[in-house]
Amino acid sequence: MKSIVVFAVFVAFLFGLSGCSSTQVISENSLKHTSWQLISLNGKKAQFSAPVSLKFIEALQVSGSSGCNRYFGSASLQDNTLQVGNLGMTRKLCDEASNAVEQQFLALLQSGVKATFIEGKLQLSGEQTFLFKAVK
Repeated sequence: MKSIVVFAVFVAFLFGLSGCSSTQVISENSLKHTSWQLISLNGKKAQFSAPVSLKFIEALQVSGSSGCNRYFGSASLQDNTLQVGNLGMTRKLCDEASNAVEQQFLALLQSGVKATFIEGKLQLSGEQTFLFKAVK
């Protein structure tokens, strides 16, 4: 009888740990009407001349700043993969560092990127890992 009680406590403990997971499932509804600002690129603090941002509006339309230029497009989400199509943007001339980040970020969005929520932050992972914090 004592072993059954110990087993039950152990199972309850495991279920309790699973409820404390810091990674959450991404859905269209969880992205709609949210705004994000880049805080790190490949684990290093983001320090660019202009912030990189990502905003989701109704019907999963996206817009934001890619570090220099403004962009917009329509996104789709399937199996935690976010992909942006019909991408349009302004065409300002930027410094080399901003251009490099901008090209990496927009290429990642267009090719499809794994999207996850980790401890309230949005992580986009592909060849590069972009971590965003929520902003109002």
